[in-house]
Amino acid sequence: MARDTIEGSMQKLEESAPGDDDIIAETKLRIRDSYADFKGNTRALKGLTEGSGTFEQPVEISDIDFPELVLRYMSGQKFRVEGQSTADSETGPLFTLDVEEGLPRVLADRYRLRKAIMELLLNAYKYGGKNVSVELKRSGGEVVLTIRDSGIGISAEDISRIYDPGFRAEAAERTASGSGFGLLYARESIGLMG
Repeated sequence: MARDTIEGSMQKLEESAPGDDDIIAETKLRIRDSYADFKGNTRALKGLTEGSGTFEQPVEISDIDFPELVLRYMSGQKFRVEGQSTADSETGPLFTLDVEEGLPRVLADRYRLRKAIMELLLNAYKYGGKNVSVELKRSGGEVVLTIRDSGIGISAEDISRIYDPGFRAEAAERTASGSGFGLLYARESIGLMG
C-alpha cells in the first residue's frame, strides 16, 4: 500500500512540473531513498532486537558514485560544510570535506552503503565536537571513507561494547539522544556486502 502511494505521488509530481526533469529526478530519488530507509530500518530493527543480527532485505549490488552518495546525504541533512555553509545550516559542527579527484565508482548495495554513511555521519554530528573531517580517498583498489572529529570520544572500557544492541556510552548519554543501534547498523550494513 505504501509503495502504491509513493508511486502515485511521483506520478503527480511529473504531471505538475513538466520540463523540470532534474528537479523531478532528484525528488523521485529522495522519495525512493526515504521509502527504502523506512522499509530497511523496520526490518533491521526487528532482526537486531530478535537477536538475528541480520537484515531481511536481499543484498542488491550496483555501481555507485560513493562521493555523490556522501554529498547527497550531507546536503539533505543541511550539515555545515566548509565553503558550502548556508543560512539554514549555521548550527552543529563544521564539516570539512576532502574528496580525491577521479575516484572510481564502487560496487555496493545502495541502501546499505547509504545507511552506513548516515549512521557514521550522524554520530559525528551528535558527538563530534566543533569540527569533523570527512575524507574520501583511494587506497590500493578501494575507496575509503574516513571520518575524524574532536568530540567526546569513547573510553577504552566501552570500545568492546560499541556494537552491543542498545549500548550507549555514559558520555554519549550525557551529550545527545540516540538508540544505541547506529554503529551496529553501520557494521551490519557493510558486513552484508562482503
